Amino acid sequence: MAKPYWLVKALSIFTIVLFTVDTGTDGYVGYDLYNRCHYKYAASVLSFVAVPGFFTGAILSLMLVSGHFDDDDESFIEKYGVWRGLSASIPIVLLGSIFGAILFIPGTFIYLVYSAIKTSDDTQEKSKYAKGMEMLLESFPQFILSLFMMQALQLTETLNIVSCSVSGVSVLYGLGDFLAMDKSETQGNYPFSMTVWGTLSTIIDTLFRSFLLAYWMTISKTYVIIVPFVYCIIMGLVTFIKAKKHNFENFYLSFFNTIISFGISSL
Repeated sequence: MAKPYWLVKALSIFTIVLFTVDTGTDGYVGYDLYNRCHYKYAASVLSFVAVPGFFTGAILSLMLVSGHFDDDDESFIEKYGVWRGLSASIPIVLLGSIFGAILFIPGTFIYLVYSAIKTSDDTQEKSKYAKGMEMLLESFPQFILSLFMMQALQLTETLNIVSCSVSGVSVLYGLGDFLAMDKSETQGNYPFSMTVWGTLSTIIDTLFRSFLLAYWMTISKTYVIIVPFVYCIIMGLVTFIKAKKHNFENFYLSFFNTIISFGISSL
């Protein structure tokens, strides 16, 4: 049984509020850390705010230069040769990453509002992917960083508690919704009970991973940051190599699913 219209509207508004509060409090925490002269931690927090846009811009730019949007499906290298193709592709990908980091937050907010107004299955599905990108690459790392800073720096003020709590809710709800969407036959509209069960099935796993990494950071502040990147690179490459077809779509899905698997083992 699909969600009723009023519930789709309510969840869309809840997603907008969650996204706005999550990114807003994280940005303000970074600003507050800078004012407290915790420059490295401020840089870490503010960097993760920009990571989803950077990653999305890079992916879209790679899709452009690989010919994904063209009817002939030819990459720049196939069209213009190796050297001319690379000399055009590299600046496009770099610029796309930079513009993505700048435009992702306002662009996602606008699309979430649009999906709340036009509650079709297609817009709902795309809005979930946009919010999911922010949840995976921003909320989850920020949740771990917030737990670490509350332990190591003893930052237990209202702002830090709210930021940590909102990031945690965003991660748990987002992963549960991803799990529900992955297991449902209708990608855009499925029973809300699936999201609830998905969240409950991931809560212990995700929280345990977050607390473990946050505690590890209190012991080894530098090297623990490398772990997610090494994991995603190695597992993403292994998954892509084992895929039957070595195309851009499988390359993207290999790394996207690997990033998800870092926070949840149910997918």
